[in-house]
Amino acid sequence: MEKPILIRNARICDIHSPFNKAVVDILIDGGRIVEMGSNIEPGEATIVERENLHLSPGWLDIGTQAGEPGFEHRETLETLSASAISGGYTALAIFPNTDPVVQRKADVDSLLKKSAALPVTIYPIGAMTKDATGIELTEFMDMADSGAIAFSNGNVAIDNPGLLGRALIYSASVQKPIINRPLLPKLNPFAQIHEGRVSVQSGLEGFPVEAETIALYQDLSMIKYAGGRLISHGISSAPSIELLKSGPKQFFTGVAVMNILFNEDSLLEFDTRFKVKPPLRSEEDRLAIIRGIKEGLISYVFSNHEPMEQEVKDVEFGLAAFGASTLDSAFAMANTALRNDLSIDHIVSLFGHGPRQALNIESFSLKEGNPADLTLFDPDASRLYQITDIQSKSKSNPAIGKKLYGKIFGTIIGKTVNLID
Repeated sequence: MEKPILIRNARICDIHSPFNKAVVDILIDGGRIVEMGSNIEPGEATIVERENLHLSPGWLDIGTQAGEPGFEHRETLETLSASAISGGYTALAIFPNTDPVVQRKADVDSLLKKSAALPVTIYPIGAMTKDATGIELTEFMDMADSGAIAFSNGNVAIDNPGLLGRALIYSASVQKPIINRPLLPKLNPFAQIHEGRVSVQSGLEGFPVEAETIALYQDLSMIKYAGGRLISHGISSAPSIELLKSGPKQFFTGVAVMNILFNEDSLLEFDTRFKVKPPLRSEEDRLAIIRGIKEGLISYVFSNHEPMEQEVKDVEFGLAAFGASTLDSAFAMANTALRNDLSIDHIVSLFGHGPRQALNIESFSLKEGNPADLTLFDPDASRLYQITDIQSKSKSNPAIGKKLYGKIFGTIIGKTVNLID
């Protein structure tokens, strides 16, 4: 029989918990929180204590890119889960862009079977269109019945409003959201970075802000017209923040962590670790994103973890693949960028309650009787981030060598305890 777990003197970070901001003990038994309070008797419980320990509902990352199946040289499910624990995540909603694409009932079943023994919860996102090509809708009902949490073309934007409208109507029948990237690459198919001062200085082709705002306007218009539930995944510009002020109730938005911490100046040295979509934009855009978070216009922060092998990153900038390995460091990056503007309770809600609300997943607060799905961390600890901190197979992380605030102590999911020494 497994012993109970007693967490000592943890500062609660949960805006929906009656214990929010309090420092309490938490007793967990049988995978559930059975008692919260002061000076709880340990009995036979295993005691967990850490300096400046903070505790929040477990974090969930939307749109994590797995390598398995088909791209195991980039990331396996095992290395992905190790990276998730290192980053404080208890759950990942995984994009369908693998080989084969996750687009059938059998694909969802296979992913859930492979991930059942992992120390993190995996939520498959089914492809919205066959082979994620944006032409023909997939069988939403079959995938939803098997456990698909949402539908998306992943890192491929849907630029056909009619198709998006049909998808919203179809997905509403199974009560699942559509996730779309607000970025139209066709506006400049040769784009490498944000179109602005640095693109002019470097001579690189750029993504204009209009590539995002046109796509976002499409998303906003279609959710108002067709109904359903839509997530615009990857807001990165000041004009987009203005558009969001007219967003309807069932419309949700996510911001990539790199767009909170970095701007286009990071690309002055042609460092391919910063070559990502959405692109890193101007400092004005970065500050507007933070204002949008403060005003409640942004639903969640996501890692934008898209691991790539060195062979496609350690090349000339124009030939390098888009993508970065950020799952391990996402919270510390966001916390570093936001800690002077937002409370820690607000920051962690962007990692816990926010993404679950967007996906329409029940979010368990820190209350007696609720399942234990917890992240343990210290938001104030600082360190220089090192390549040895990365558990992902891909080491292309833009935070290497940067001072970050935030240390992960581990996660607890039911009876599964993952503590980091």
